Amino acid sequence: MEQFEVNGQCFIILDVSGQIKSSAQEIAQLLSERELQIATLVALGQANKQIAHRLHISEWTVASYLRRIFAKLGVDSRAAMVYRCAALIQLLQADFDVQELATI
Repeated sequence: MEQFEVNGQCFIILDVSGQIKSSAQEIAQLLSERELQIATLVALGQANKQIAHRLHISEWTVASYLRRIFAKLGVDSRAAMVYRCAALIQLLQADFDVQELATI
């Protein structure tokens, strides 16, 4: 934590990188590998039909996975799911090319 003053106002800089990793680890423990694949594809803007085609599963199966992911994460929309998974997806991007993940 770093504290400094500018024009009479006090500011603090916090390092949240540890919190991002902690959040990512929490999500990784909650979701299965397939759920993580689907969450990543949703984050890339893929529709259920596109995800189903890419993963060789039915659209109904994609929808079922999404319902399970929503329940595990305590969210009720694709946008909220992507927001909750953002830290993990960022870490995955560092390790893998996301486009490569999308082809799995």
